[in-house]
Amino acid sequence: MRFSKLLFLILSLALLATITPSEAQAKGDLGMSAAIGLPNGVTPSVGLPANALGRITISTAASSSFNIRMGEMFQLDLGLGYLSVTPGEGADAQSTLSIGAGGKYFLKRGDVQPYLNLGFSFTQIPTIENETSKVSGNMVTVLGAFGVQSFINQANTVAFFVQMGFGYNMGSVETENTFGGQSTTTTSDFNTLNLGGSAIGMSIFF
Repeated sequence: MRFSKLLFLILSLALLATITPSEAQAKGDLGMSAAIGLPNGVTPSVGLPANALGRITISTAASSSFNIRMGEMFQLDLGLGYLSVTPGEGADAQSTLSIGAGGKYFLKRGDVQPYLNLGFSFTQIPTIENETSKVSGNMVTVLGAFGVQSFINQANTVAFFVQMGFGYNMGSVETENTFGGQSTTTTSDFNTLNLGGSAIGMSIFF
């Protein structure tokens, strides 16, 4: 299942990248984007770590960003990501926000624009408590991706994009355990790299 999704995204990127573009550009220097990450996905604002945090699992839900065109070939993105944090099987998930910044460098002009995307995000992992323990932490993610943006209207104000890339995640998780009236605290650092990440989204320029 995961391989079929990956193959579909590779074929989509290749198809969009080979379409001959016109010389048209985005109409407007400002825009808004929204994206969702597929399983093991990387969105413009959020990186998904491999399951390396032990007692908790972080999964990507969605992200949105404010876009500023800095010329014909470069775009600055300032965004928010929405993540779901699950402490374990059968436990209720909690949500948290991630803040991030990055940029897209477009490899060619036109209605169809391949691009390279680089950025970072910061996530404060919410405190998760049960009867005997409390877990919290934070994470910084460096993002990199290759994608294709294609305008879908004649005015060149609405664009669809698809991208694949990686997320390098650095952070720490602090666990406080209470037993017999005494508490102990342990901190574990993590560094993970997830490849094959993918996201789809849409941008509106004005």
